[in-house]
Amino acid sequence: MVQARSGSHDLTHKHDKRGGCILGTDHLRPRDVDEATLKKRQATLPAVSGNGQKYPTPGEVPPPSSLPQAWVDAYNKAKKAGQIPDIPASKETPDGLIAYPKGTDMNAVCSWTLSKCNDGDIWQAPQGTLAFGFDDGPTPNGTPPLIDLIKKENIATTHFLIGSAIAWAPDVMSQLAAVDSAHLGIHTWSHTLQSTKSDLEILGDLGWTQQIIYDLTGKVPAYFRPPEGDADARVRAIARVLGMQTVLWTKDADDWCLRQGHGTATSIQSCVQSAPDLETVTKEQVSWVSGSKNDGVITLEHETTDQAIKAAGSLVNAAQKNKQYKIVGAIPDLWDLPWYSNQFAQGDKPTKPKDILPTHSFVNVTDGGAGSAQYDLGDWKSATSTGSAKAGATSSASKGNSNSATTGGSSSGAPATAAASFTVLLGAAALAASLAL
Repeated sequence: MVQARSGSHDLTHKHDKRGGCILGTDHLRPRDVDEATLKKRQATLPAVSGNGQKYPTPGEVPPPSSLPQAWVDAYNKAKKAGQIPDIPASKETPDGLIAYPKGTDMNAVCSWTLSKCNDGDIWQAPQGTLAFGFDDGPTPNGTPPLIDLIKKENIATTHFLIGSAIAWAPDVMSQLAAVDSAHLGIHTWSHTLQSTKSDLEILGDLGWTQQIIYDLTGKVPAYFRPPEGDADARVRAIARVLGMQTVLWTKDADDWCLRQGHGTATSIQSCVQSAPDLETVTKEQVSWVSGSKNDGVITLEHETTDQAIKAAGSLVNAAQKNKQYKIVGAIPDLWDLPWYSNQFAQGDKPTKPKDILPTHSFVNVTDGGAGSAQYDLGDWKSATSTGSAKAGATSSASKGNSNSATTGGSSSGAPATAAASFTVLLGAAALAASLAL
């Protein structure tokens, strides 16, 4: 068996099995309500989803039997065309390792967990820019204070949401969906390691999260962050069937260890080892945008507790004070990529596709790990954008903050800052620093 640990500081992240906790959404299940109240919350969801099927059970991996035929047909078409690689599923060992069968071609696997292989992933921001990626929402403890922070600082943010968490807290999801500058991505339905799943289990874990977000917001997510960063070539290819780009990160401060109100998760081994409290997490996050270096940053943060959001607020304030940084906020805006599969820019009106399957050509980000971050917008080049101001566009005048995001959608729908070839240079210094982590 080929094995690798599924976590270390910064580029990798592990907050479940390594400490002996139950992998998945158990750590996110609301603890402050009884079972009857929880079921009452879930009852506010539609009886059936927008695809006519019932939603999967929250906290469980959606079974293949739950998949609409249209999703399966799209998968089969891609598989027949050779677009889904024949890579075996990995296995999670009792000591928290990821293992592939002996003899597996690991170059073909391209595992982020194992070798930081990131073929086609979005993970490195252009030099001098900061984008926020918040995982594990929506939650009653973390999402409301994060919404307050977004509004107070006039910033945009990307949220990688868990389908089960949405089902458990649809009221909180409604609050988040009402924030125009909150960009919604997905973090799977079950919050489990995707490389360990079968093809159709991956399809369901991703698709059902897209579906519940589309049903509740009218927006079809186009970006996916795998739990623990566990992505390989097979997982990426199946995400692409649903029109989704894989997103990772450059910086992580273990803010998920912080508990509500005060304290840290002392029952989890990895939290004990790194000993994160609010002070240490805040210090680490502020360091990302401090000093003379201005490496681009895509964050891994969590909207799970009030303490985590306090640390996030300190990061925002530190970046506002450092004129070497521009707060871009939402991850697609780093390169003026589409926000959703059915909506180009933040202020645009989403279209109403019949299902979650992509209606535009895939925005293929290539060679991101080598520094060029080339991409082709395909038929999005002719998309009509409202040109409405994105969050942060007016904050320079209102706050005197010269490094706030100032880009908006162009009238043609093409990126206002990208060259005709739609190529973005990341900056050699930022890239070299990231590869050295």
